[in-house]
Amino acid sequence: MTNQSVLTSYLPLQKFHIVPITSLDPLSLKKSAKFTKRDREKIPHSTLLNATVKALGVKGGFSSSQDVYDSQIKPFLKSHGMSKRKNLLKPRMKGDCNLLPDITHQDLSERFFYSGWKLPQKVFTGYDFNYTDTIADGQYYLNSMLCPFSESGPHGLKNTTRLVKDSVESNILIARNNPNAIIPDCKYPTFSNRKLIDIVLGGFMMNLDATFHLLGDSLVVPAIKASEVERYYDCGDLDFLNKENEVYHSICALFRERIEQSDDGWIEVISFNEHLIFLKGKNGEYNFVFKNQRNKVFEHQIFGNVLKRSDIPACISDYHFSRWHYFEYQGWRHMDSHCSENYFYEKGNHSSSYPGRNVILQDYHKAKGNFISKKLTSNERLTNFNEVLLDGKTLMVSQLISIDDLNDFAVSRADYMEYRAGDNLNSVNSEDDSALPASTTWFDALAYLDWFEDNSKIPVRLLTVDEYSSIRAEENISKIREPIVSDLHFVSRDGKIFPQHPPYMAEDEFQSLALRFSNTEKVTNSSGLEFMQSNYFAEWLMEGTCIRSGNLKSFYNDDLIIRAGAPRYSTGKYKGVKIGFRICYELEAKS
Repeated sequence: MTNQSVLTSYLPLQKFHIVPITSLDPLSLKKSAKFTKRDREKIPHSTLLNATVKALGVKGGFSSSQDVYDSQIKPFLKSHGMSKRKNLLKPRMKGDCNLLPDITHQDLSERFFYSGWKLPQKVFTGYDFNYTDTIADGQYYLNSMLCPFSESGPHGLKNTTRLVKDSVESNILIARNNPNAIIPDCKYPTFSNRKLIDIVLGGFMMNLDATFHLLGDSLVVPAIKASEVERYYDCGDLDFLNKENEVYHSICALFRERIEQSDDGWIEVISFNEHLIFLKGKNGEYNFVFKNQRNKVFEHQIFGNVLKRSDIPACISDYHFSRWHYFEYQGWRHMDSHCSENYFYEKGNHSSSYPGRNVILQDYHKAKGNFISKKLTSNERLTNFNEVLLDGKTLMVSQLISIDDLNDFAVSRADYMEYRAGDNLNSVNSEDDSALPASTTWFDALAYLDWFEDNSKIPVRLLTVDEYSSIRAEENISKIREPIVSDLHFVSRDGKIFPQHPPYMAEDEFQSLALRFSNTEKVTNSSGLEFMQSNYFAEWLMEGTCIRSGNLKSFYNDDLIIRAGAPRYSTGKYKGVKIGFRICYELEAKS
């Protein structure tokens, strides 16, 4: 049963162990146990084997797996005509410019085992569907060659690049009335002899992905549930949204009619037990999916090599959420992602404040009560922090972290300084007055938080966008964007001051330039917190973005604070901006 061309899937176990599953025979399962990705806590080999076969629905432990394989699985495969193991989810003839996503084994597994819906008889994966000679590259063919701009094409076809409802419906009607009509094309052999229905569908290649998934029944038999449109808007015009969705449903319906014309691309779904389901192609090919299946191993280093797990502060819940989501949560992740997007916009949010898929997914699970993050507070009042009452809570907020503070951190965390990435810190912190605010990357700020937390035993964090904006609100700051004259200056090694941002140069040469303050004016608010009166100094915030201190604009000097954030590995130097930070923590509420 082993086939090296078949992708490996993964089974997460308790205590954060991950078993690679390549096949179902006992010998392969033994090899899987041998190559298990183990966490810190040890697990006996026998326990690992028993847990693996149990997850696949085998009763009696690993000792019974050979008998189950010989007396149940092999006869089951034979009786259903399944003879050769193949990957039935990867299209063999996908063609060029085909934007349809591949259905994954985890997609199927979670739809089958966690949707609560009846198991379908068939699923369209497109594995042996000939996209190459039908709809691949069809967007270009219809909308650039046959119907450029507003010109009409053969049979009255129209350009559908803009997805205008009338044009879409007109083309669909033409396709239905002339489904087998052929448009001979000797000029472009690649597209010769394509059926009209394929030409029309190919023109929608940029839009087919909106319903090419398992969230509805657009790809399964029987199709009981309606197709689901995977497009998200912050538009309050319900009439517009409904019309837009109607267009996508119409396109999906035509695609469904096309793929129902043959068995190509369809696979049978055959249940073996409550944990294991087989997939069968029309020529005896087969594969399987199992309950709680994963496509990939879990990556503990969520920030890659930029910030190691050991340097991530407690306030960053991303790691804890990702680990919970991979190992502990058993559910339909694609549906959760879909619902979280809708939930984000239903709350009145806009795309301009979109924080990223992982953030809104985490917020969604918190709102549903699925994931509970630890509330980080302290009852200690540090003397060098200022008390701020905000939205029913008490924050203890520091002044801006100074160059002196950063130097203390750098000495204590020499291991971090050795592997850190980003701008040369010395070049952006070479001020005569080391009490001035430090300039760092966002990852530097996180590493500093972790260091401070280790020393103080207080769970500190950065301010959020809303908190920062609320604290500054009393100042009635002018948010005029232009004109802005920089109050920072670049200085070369020989002391030359650039009158403006230096011209393009090699990275090493640019990093050798110092970026210094020429304006060190500050404003102090009613809570005693100091802020730089500069449009070219910004502060890092929890969301991984920053805000300019002078005019409260984004890093790119607009109002899209969340979306227009600086690269997190940058100090802002490439834009002629310094980005610093301050830290805070929440006081425990008095009972």
